[in-house]
Amino acid sequence: MSHVAGENVSRNKMKLKNDKNYNPEVQLVSTVFGGTGYHSRLKAGTTVHDTRLSANYALECLREGGQEYVKRATDIFDKLCSLQDVDPVSSTYGIWSWTYEETLEQMQPPDWNWADFIGARIAHALKLYPRLLPEDTVGRLREALAHAAWSIFRRNVAADYTNIAIMGAVVTAAAGELLDLSMFLKYARRRLASVLDSVKANGSFSEYNSPTYTVVVIEELDRLSLLVSDPECNSIGDKLWFHAWEIVAEHFHPPTLQWAGPHARSYSDLLRPNTQHWLTAATGIVFPDQEKEENDLIVKPRPCPPELQPRFRKLPESEFTVVRQFAIGKTGPVTGTTWMSEKSCLASINRACTWVQRRFLVGYLKIPAGVAVLKLSVLLNGLEFPGFRVFQQQTGSRVLSAFQPLFGTGYYHPTLDAISDGIIDCEDLRFRYTLLSRDVRTDSLSDGRFSLSTEGFHAVITPAVSAFNGIPVNWKPVEIDGGVAVDAIVYCGSRKQINMAEATMRIATGLELVSNQDKALPVPVSMEPVSGNKILAEWGSLSVEVPTESERFTW
Repeated sequence: MSHVAGENVSRNKMKLKNDKNYNPEVQLVSTVFGGTGYHSRLKAGTTVHDTRLSANYALECLREGGQEYVKRATDIFDKLCSLQDVDPVSSTYGIWSWTYEETLEQMQPPDWNWADFIGARIAHALKLYPRLLPEDTVGRLREALAHAAWSIFRRNVAADYTNIAIMGAVVTAAAGELLDLSMFLKYARRRLASVLDSVKANGSFSEYNSPTYTVVVIEELDRLSLLVSDPECNSIGDKLWFHAWEIVAEHFHPPTLQWAGPHARSYSDLLRPNTQHWLTAATGIVFPDQEKEENDLIVKPRPCPPELQPRFRKLPESEFTVVRQFAIGKTGPVTGTTWMSEKSCLASINRACTWVQRRFLVGYLKIPAGVAVLKLSVLLNGLEFPGFRVFQQQTGSRVLSAFQPLFGTGYYHPTLDAISDGIIDCEDLRFRYTLLSRDVRTDSLSDGRFSLSTEGFHAVITPAVSAFNGIPVNWKPVEIDGGVAVDAIVYCGSRKQINMAEATMRIATGLELVSNQDKALPVPVSMEPVSGNKILAEWGSLSVEVPTESERFTW
């Protein structure tokens, strides 16, 4: 083993966040599994040893230095190398399972992205810390990186899988340079170029405006700059990096300190602490009640481009709308509309499936208690359900929404647990407008409308006369954990089967965010048949055309 800087670190002086969670017997970091509803069959609340979290901790240990930390990093990386599938004829070649407790064979299905996620961290260790690690561990890591790069090359995801397309390019570029394999470097150049071409052709990333994955994109492009010297990769990477920051800047809402929608993929309604810390490191903005971060970020972000910095501190106008085309789908452009004011923001996408990770209609309201969240979702048996497509048009703080049934999705994920025949078990199916905060209320108005209200804000909901499979949909206000809601109840009762492949529906609603409830648009939402199996929903100046019959789900 080469020389290790620093003295031996006694256990009572160890200071990294996950020190207490490191298990020397397993040589990995333990955590409580949150449960995703896909990939893993482990139940939420199970104590597991997480491979990605362990790789992160190993890098933190190497950065910290000292014999005990380096010994931990060595043990973790040796363990991870032993857990990789290295059989080149295996369908899971080059990847890892999420946890030590669940093998690749037990996952349902395995996550091929783990070649990218773990591979990026192995490349990071090989580039920055090879002199700290034993030679045999370095050799194992080089082999593991080669396996991961081959897996990424073989899988060859398309540019529209934004975060993985970029992360895989970083891994293969680093492998090309670190392992002296020119084919991987050439492949990484082509892959980065394909993402840039996609952005130019479509308008942005397919995984648009994601508080999770736009951050991953920027982090991985920062990692590219840190690990890879190839001028061509870095030139393309810098263009993608600037575009990603443009998306973040134009959707950040300084009054609420939230990342305004619409979001292609998000795992929480409000910004998570780790995203807040990342934004603080990159832009200097500070969030209220922000705890001091225990450790630096593994990939320290390069500062946000200076010309975009002012946007994180003040709106350019007191009220304005951002319209951004994100992609060109099979049925036309996918366009987001984001309205912002000094006290609130409201955003929608013109078409999307109703997956739990989508925030297809979401707003943030600045109130004395903090921030209230306004959103629209679809629930099957209490969980957000991807089995519908929403069509929307927005002007200012007013959004018209209409839905079409889909079949061939899963209960929770659009594809990973797909129900091919479209027959679902249903005890409860409803569309829900939600207002989450303290001091909120919901009211039924005299003209058939409803409102969700908090201090200084009223979200007024105007439903059309709607039906699912010819049965009227019942609208009602309800109280829920953490807030209030207005629900369009399609079905609630004993368990029955619904054939989504044969479903028909007519449902449309309008939502307007106003400070004075009496000023909401007093116009009903209408639905009229048009060509084929479509209806035209209209509400004032807004209109959307939506099929009434089910279609098989496609992205």
